[in-house]
Amino acid sequence: MFNLFVANTSNDWNGDPYINTLDRCVSEYTDPEIVKRYGALSEVQIQEVMQFPCLFAYETHWGKDPKFGYIRKIERKIRKGQQWLYVDYKIIHLDKFLTQSEFETMGSKLDMHGWEYGRTHWAIKDVDLPKVLLARGITVPSPQRLRVFLCHASGDKSHVRELYRRLKAKGVDAWLDEESLIPGQDWNREIRKAIHRTHVVVVCLSQGSTNKRGYVQKEIVFALDEADKQLEGDIYMIPVKLEACDLPDRLQRYQAVNLFEERGFEKLLNALRYQADQLDLPLFP
Repeated sequence: MFNLFVANTSNDWNGDPYINTLDRCVSEYTDPEIVKRYGALSEVQIQEVMQFPCLFAYETHWGKDPKFGYIRKIERKIRKGQQWLYVDYKIIHLDKFLTQSEFETMGSKLDMHGWEYGRTHWAIKDVDLPKVLLARGITVPSPQRLRVFLCHASGDKSHVRELYRRLKAKGVDAWLDEESLIPGQDWNREIRKAIHRTHVVVVCLSQGSTNKRGYVQKEIVFALDEADKQLEGDIYMIPVKLEACDLPDRLQRYQAVNLFEERGFEKLLNALRYQADQLDLPLFP
């Protein structure tokens, strides 16, 4: 599937949010079965549609070429008693993409019809957009999301599994050894690779783990080596207290999150959002 956005001004798709009334979003020019599946735009549905690639087009009379990209964030707001959607997006600039005339001749392949080219709306099409574009010699990238590595001691596994589950439920690309490692892989090498590729390391701590010697300390050392390479102001290491406990000396300089407090998980998500914005990456799919 893919998201089709058609805008009514020539200044759209310049980085400012796309704004439209809710009644023109995932309702017009969209198959009734897709409307049933996504039309309510609940939080869960939004997370799913944000995984779809996007065509960002203009109404026909502007004569401007469409663009390719992905949704970064969707907000619902009330203005003058009417519901509006604010869509934040990322345009992917490609060396080769569709012209306006090519776009308009592909109606049947993109499931577009009639007045749709001249109507401001957001539709979801049951079409494999990357495959259709590849047939025209256009290759588009898959979205890269913020990657989050969960560092923990084995004694905290049950609590960390629950944190992993909550992050994945939100759509966060989280890495946990028992979920991500394949039997037989070299632990040291794969952990180093995962930490090197990650954008944020979440160090899960408890009273027991802060006194534990062994692999959890090795993971922290690997992560601290990578932290030294980050830009000033980046959030790379986040100590997360699973319960009230002291921070290890080498983590004292990092502001911790008390996950056991009422708004602890929300604060963790806010920190991840901040780093995602710093890197111009989506946090959620």
